[in-house]
Amino acid sequence: VLVTKKERDTMGMNIVPVKAQSEPIQLELSGTTDYDQNSLARVRPLFDARVQRVLKSTGEKVSKGEPLVELFSNELLAAKHDCQTKFVQWDHDLKLLESRRPLIEKGAITQVAWAETQNAEKKSRVEYIQIREKLLVFGLTNPEIEGLLKNLGDGGALTFSEEESKQLSRMTVKSP
Repeated sequence: VLVTKKERDTMGMNIVPVKAQSEPIQLELSGTTDYDQNSLARVRPLFDARVQRVLKSTGEKVSKGEPLVELFSNELLAAKHDCQTKFVQWDHDLKLLESRRPLIEKGAITQVAWAETQNAEKKSRVEYIQIREKLLVFGLTNPEIEGLLKNLGDGGALTFSEEESKQLSRMTVKSP
């Protein structure tokens, strides 16, 4: 395409001699960044809860086991109380079974009473294991569950400080 000098001047076109490129090309583009979907992990509680406090910010690097959010949940509280109740019942039934074992060997109780005692212990054990598994699914650890039960066995007094009572409805979700 031929362009006259007058047309070049009108368009503001300059003609310069060709030189070898000695500096890198600077290319300015507008755009956005996004998270690497392969490095994201979604963290969702498996029960209804209210977020009390968020401990990490969006985009902040998080390592395994670091606390992310603090939750408050009536459903969690009910499950913890249910676990305590089921444990107490199973502990009672287990002790009753152990105390009746010598009696059945001596013939001091009937086979029916012994069978009922065995059945009650098995039933309460299954119920306790089931609620314990539910707490594990909710995200509690075995040491946390053991802490719930620490004062319940062997006739220990069930005493919780005010802070311990408040903690029954709370949970800190940690990074997987």
